[in-house]
Amino acid sequence: MISVDQRDNVAIVRIARSVTNPLNLELAQQLTRELTRVKEDSDMRGLVLASSSAKFYSIGFDIPHLFDLSREDFEIFY
Repeated sequence: MISVDQRDNVAIVRIARSVTNPLNLELAQQLTRELTRVKEDSDMRGLVLASSSAKFYSIGFDIPHLFDLSREDFEIFY
């Protein structure tokens, strides 16, 4: 769901969840892990958050997926 490239000291994190990149719990957790990794890497000087899709960055929340989450998982997502 996420691809990461590095150019010099900049991480390029691309969301790659279908063409529309809807945000769900799994994607949010992957983003959190990757952003934390970049933040803790003293060699990194910047980060670009991008989309692998030429049409959309993200259409927003994956609403049908969120309906199925437990309250605890929704709080983690939020």
